[in-house]
Amino acid sequence: MSIKVLHDQPPGTFLIRFSQTSAGQFALAYVEYDARTGMVNTKHSLVKSEDISSNKKLPDFLREKSHLLTLRKYDFVNNAFENVGKDTALGHFYTKRKSPVPQNGYVGM
Repeated sequence: MSIKVLHDQPPGTFLIRFSQTSAGQFALAYVEYDARTGMVNTKHSLVKSEDISSNKKLPDFLREKSHLLTLRKYDFVNNAFENVGKDTALGHFYTKRKSPVPQNGYVGM
């Protein structure tokens, strides 16, 4: 299913799904360009339980993956998949980063 959904999508496009083999875990499918072969391939990766926890949510884990750029999201209203930028789709769910504490009234650079 994920190969069909990602067919003809540009590198960096990904989707999130429940793992079919590891109950309760998430799996990622993503499009990647292989510079060695010049081919564009669909890869699959299991999000391990140690990758996410109460301190690190799935959106924060995905935020760190620079090769994942565009979420292939299902639109239930239009009954179709659409591409949405990762930060646009998940930004609302990211843990807010703390601002640096000023030293003597000045923010360090």
